[in-house]
Amino acid sequence: EQVDGKPENCARVIPLLVSELERETDPRVIEALVYSLGHAWEEGASMAILASVRADNPDKDIRLALARSIPGGVQSKPGIDAVAGVLVQLTADCDGDVHDWACFGLSQLECDSPAIRDALIARINDEHDDARCEALVALAQLGDPRVLAPLLERVNSDRVWKLELEAAGQLSHPDLWEPLVELRDSWEGDASDPDIRAAADFAICRCHPDAKPVATQ
Repeated sequence: EQVDGKPENCARVIPLLVSELERETDPRVIEALVYSLGHAWEEGASMAILASVRADNPDKDIRLALARSIPGGVQSKPGIDAVAGVLVQLTADCDGDVHDWACFGLSQLECDSPAIRDALIARINDEHDDARCEALVALAQLGDPRVLAPLLERVNSDRVWKLELEAAGQLSHPDLWEPLVELRDSWEGDASDPDIRAAADFAICRCHPDAKPVATQ
């Protein structure tokens, strides 16, 4: 509470939290400290977490806290690279929620590398729906052409997720335009979620063959 949305307290509170984290052994307290430092939304807090908590920690709740907490407030290139490296490891975590948040974290960092792309590609057929969707969104943001085929498959399926439509809008590929229009037209007369409809409409605008140069800009 002292640092969540209260940056004026960070200089005083973060060192106290870091000191506790460095000597704590109780998994539940470590988890709480990681989340607390993550709420500071400060690069120094994220680096302190990385110094004390490994991506292969045996406790899945601590690994989840790690994935959720370390991207916040990181701005320098060394900081982004360090966080991205850990998130890439966590995309292969055995727990679905952990690799879901790792994929989401990579999309929030807005950084790119072959290792990041390969880690995300490994998740595009994930059985964890949220992880799959977050990987698709992150890859679409990077403009990776390998995301087109799975997005076409999903748009042409009988069940499409809002995040998949958002990914289609991010990719802005004209091959998606006609399937997206057909999908939206198939909803006429039913009570589709308005958020889903809005995501579809936005994706249709972005994927129109004439819209690619503007969408890219």
